[in-house]
Amino acid sequence: MPVVYIDGVDRIVTAAGREAINDLLGAVAQRARTGGSPWSVVVTARDANLRELHGWLAWHLLGQPRSLEVPPLSMDEV
Repeated sequence: MPVVYIDGVDRIVTAAGREAINDLLGAVAQRARTGGSPWSVVVTARDANLRELHGWLAWHLLGQPRSLEVPPLSMDEV
């Protein structure tokens, strides 16, 4: 299954950047609706920015999001 990864999506602060991300999500959703192979979308964001992110990110186009919390990494893991 194809996957789109967007790292640090919460750092996109311009209206044009946010529109581009939502256009991308719309294109992925449209492809699945028209019989194309479904894609997954993985985004990373900081916990502190989730409220704002949910205010502009068009996640509803792809269904209910799933959340995964990653604990801080140790120096060995970095």
